[in-house]
Amino acid sequence: STATQQLRADCVAVLKACADHGDACRAEAWLSRVRAVSAGADARAFNGLIHARARAGDVEGAGQALLAMIDEGLEPNIFSFNLVLAACSEASDLRSAHKWCARMAAAGVPADAVTFRTVIATCARA
Repeated sequence: STATQQLRADCVAVLKACADHGDACRAEAWLSRVRAVSAGADARAFNGLIHARARAGDVEGAGQALLAMIDEGLEPNIFSFNLVLAACSEASDLRSAHKWCARMAAAGVPADAVTFRTVIATCARA
């Protein structure tokens, strides 16, 4: 229904705001609300959670969110992978960045300019 779609859109907007402020715990709670009001979360909602984890430099949490996205039958896009790579950069974790670049390639997602800038920044920080 239209009301459900609006509620879902509102929940995703709040999730994104939590992500923009790096509040991963609240982003996780809002992802649960998105799931509760609709048939499940979409890539945009999961990307919000990945973004929140990335802002905190939580490489493991960002990666787990991407894997949960896949488990729910969603395909991560370049934005999803770049967010995980941003977490790697924030944490100066070059080993994980390499691992996620390999996973991205294996998933058939081509790297873009953001990918390259993020990996270069990770190298500079490591």
